[in-house]
Amino acid sequence: MVDVGRILFNQNRWDEGIERLRPVMERWERDPLASAAAARFHLALANLYCHAGRRGEDQLRLLDRAAELG
Repeated sequence: MVDVGRILFNQNRWDEGIERLRPVMERWERDPLASAAAARFHLALANLYCHAGRRGEDQLRLLDRAAELG
């Protein structure tokens, strides 16, 4: 899923990337697994939030969690 986020990021389709990755995040939150892949996923989603102009609590939460997982 990180690749999907990266592709949409590179195509400047940030909002679509957020919408595509948000359900994956919700599933991960129900059954979290600490891994490097999870850290990359959180970082990718935070980058989408940033470039979509959605800087705020959600983005900060994702960055904090990425740091914890990484």
